[in-house]
Amino acid sequence: PQYEVVFKDPKGVFEVRKYSAYSAVETDKAADESMGAGNKQFFQLANYIFGKANEKQEKMAMTTPVQTDAKTGVMSFIMPSDYWGKDQLEAAPSPTVDAGVRLVAREEEVVAVTVFGGYARTAAVAERKAALLTALASSAEVEVPDKEATRLMQYNDPFTVPWKRRNEISLPVLLK
Repeated sequence: PQYEVVFKDPKGVFEVRKYSAYSAVETDKAADESMGAGNKQFFQLANYIFGKANEKQEKMAMTTPVQTDAKTGVMSFIMPSDYWGKDQLEAAPSPTVDAGVRLVAREEEVVAVTVFGGYARTAAVAERKAALLTALASSAEVEVPDKEATRLMQYNDPFTVPWKRRNEISLPVLLK
């Protein structure tokens, strides 16, 4: 999605971005909490994007990032820009009945973002989230309404080598 950087942390830990409205296709966390739960979500979303689970069987471009909400476990793919916004989203192909996904229009949002490389494994994500929260707590420029509302954003396919990977953790904030 499109964004504008509205503040940069002087220590370089995070930046604050104002994202324009966009649309996503999302799916709930699988009831099965096993290691393969994230794969199930990913493939439900991919089936919609690749036309296997939408009414028009329309293939769409795979866009990034893949987002996972830490609080709810909801995983989402960003829809192609032709479908950004409530009115445009109505023109998107409807998911099939058994797709397990839904289309959502997301409003403009302001988030603090920290960037990191490598694999987004649980320990690495927890470490980066803690560093982001610590930096935000010491910043006089931002306020954090909900410390648990983080979203992991992953930009690379599984075959990208660790040193070329890009991941981000975002958290909604208010500028003071």
